[in-house]
Amino acid sequence: MNEAQRLLVKASIDQLQSARQQLSDRFYQELFNRAPALTALFRADAASRLTKFNNMLATLANLKHLDAITPAIEALGQRHISYGVEREHYQHARQALLASIAAGLPGAFSAELREAWQAVLDRVIELMTRGYANATEQQLQRLQETDAQLTPGGTVVDTDLLQAIGGEAVVERIHRRFYEVMFEDEWLGRYFWGKSIDALVSKQTRFLVACFGGENHYNGETPAIAHMHMFITAEMADLREHLLRQAILAEGLSPAIADRWLAVEAAFRPAVIKASPAECVMRCVGQQPINHKKPAGYPWPLPTETVEAGQ
Repeated sequence: MNEAQRLLVKASIDQLQSARQQLSDRFYQELFNRAPALTALFRADAASRLTKFNNMLATLANLKHLDAITPAIEALGQRHISYGVEREHYQHARQALLASIAAGLPGAFSAELREAWQAVLDRVIELMTRGYANATEQQLQRLQETDAQLTPGGTVVDTDLLQAIGGEAVVERIHRRFYEVMFEDEWLGRYFWGKSIDALVSKQTRFLVACFGGENHYNGETPAIAHMHMFITAEMADLREHLLRQAILAEGLSPAIADRWLAVEAAFRPAVIKASPAECVMRCVGQQPINHKKPAGYPWPLPTETVEAGQ
């Protein structure tokens, strides 16, 4: 698999953006026709299957950053063992996906594009099946216990939270309030120079609506990919969490709801926090890590008594 093939696959995934539901339906029909026993490994509702299908395409689209996400793909393979997926199942899925993509791109699924898809899928299968040799029983048990249902980026769903919050409009209002504070912050605001607050509010709202049990309309990068070139520390993540909690409470939600919201977000902290700038992965040649040091005299962390009071 070469870079040109990865880019071809990504371009074809972009072309299919508006037909995700039809593609998902066809993929599962093709898969279950080839291996009827696999129906037992998937929930019956179309929304859950679409979420998994979108996650699969998002991973494939991000293979242009293969070196950065190889560990994540290998971990995904280990996770699938705990679901009951066996080695031969990957070939059924490979054929089902190729048939679905070909049907979704009538007249455009050239021999070159088919070869690119085959090379990409073969590489992903190779990485995922490494987990069969490397996973221990303890690792598999831990994955099974902590990974009940996944959404974009591998975060754990709180399926009733969107309703408890009051719907998507409330999530969007909270994000608007949150990003307005972040954009003006003397330290964290530097990470948003040149960014559109409207785009960020919309993107983060779609992401978390899916995480909170709503419909999944998120089609962006995973947190690990989106932040791979940024040096983000645990201290920054703690500050972000503090500001987000303030925004949630300011919109009239309870501390208990804030705790549930932040528990979901905590699932992807390990994907973005880095120990040093050396862990950053650049998107292009010549790029430097985005690394903004805390300004002198910046008021963080807060005194313990202030944090405990929820201020």
